[in-house]
Amino acid sequence: MRVLLATTQFAPELGGVPTLLYDYCTHCPSDVAVYVLAIRQREATFYTEFDANAAFSIERIAPHAPAGSTSIDFAQRLQALIHDWKPDVIFSGVGYPTAIIVSAVTQLRHIPFVAYTHSEDVTIKNANKRNPLTWALKRAAGVITISEFTQTELHHLGVKPERITIIPPGIDLKRFRAHVRPFALAPLRNRYVLMTAGHLIARKGQDTVIRALPQILKQVPNAHYLVVGDGPDAARLRALAAQMRVAERVTFAGRISEASLPAYFQMSDVYVMPTRPSDDGSQVEGFGIVFLEAGAASKPVIAGRAGGVADAVIDGATGLLVDPTDVNTVSQAVIRLAQDPELSATLGRNGRTRVEQEFSVEQFAARVTNILRDA
Repeated sequence: MRVLLATTQFAPELGGVPTLLYDYCTHCPSDVAVYVLAIRQREATFYTEFDANAAFSIERIAPHAPAGSTSIDFAQRLQALIHDWKPDVIFSGVGYPTAIIVSAVTQLRHIPFVAYTHSEDVTIKNANKRNPLTWALKRAAGVITISEFTQTELHHLGVKPERITIIPPGIDLKRFRAHVRPFALAPLRNRYVLMTAGHLIARKGQDTVIRALPQILKQVPNAHYLVVGDGPDAARLRALAAQMRVAERVTFAGRISEASLPAYFQMSDVYVMPTRPSDDGSQVEGFGIVFLEAGAASKPVIAGRAGGVADAVIDGATGLLVDPTDVNTVSQAVIRLAQDPELSATLGRNGRTRVEQEFSVEQFAARVTNILRDA
């Protein structure tokens, strides 16, 4: 079977969606041939070595002005690949806007497509965007989504329940067997390390953890907050740490590679990400693959009770779900785990076991392939 993956996001870009799609391409069955058509999100040199070493073909469209011209280039190249490479099915890696382009092109070319939806690509409030997305998803041969929360959002878009399949993310457990620790984090070895990894934007909740630190430090004097990632909120978070007088207890590690992420997990004692909906409600965590990554590293999790996070974290079993807007609740959850190492270890072990049993990357790739074969 030939699968043409069309997506706006793809590895080595950081984030759940690029990682998830890359994991499918590297773990799909041997009789599946994959060709990736993506839109470049960074400078061309960022991708050179990665694309050259990939075991499958990757082609990236360069973004350019005016608005809409990149989508036109993407659509034209998609049509050419359908004609030249002759795929059996098109796999739209995200919902909005990719599924709309894919739907239009495949309607002309008479080839089936499957859409994979995640979170912000379906929680859109603007009717001018929702209406064409609804049209596209109704035309899809199948719609895959990652959680019960995103399934409900698809229902609101008018997609019939019988056409939706929930396939949660998969984790490559082999990545979490290494024991190499980043030299730069050596000073944290005697600290109780809270860690968050993700885009530095308000809804991820790094600001809530920083606000909770003064209260945490009263009960856990050696607590330290490790913030991994970069984004538009970086300056505000640094200023907030200074304002709360905890700047010396916060390490901003910046952007790291996916390959080094397991080592950062190893340096931490608890993974904390009290993610919350954006102010307008249009952006929310659809699942939270990073919570599974924490589980794969045998780390307990403290997560915000919002969006599809409850599918990723079992409250009281693999982690603690808290009100993401309540600083006191977040601080008390951290203090509880710091003062109860037995509970912390149990949650971490349970998280690892759950990933092994339910969320391996092999299971994920097989489930997606079944939907593509049906299409």
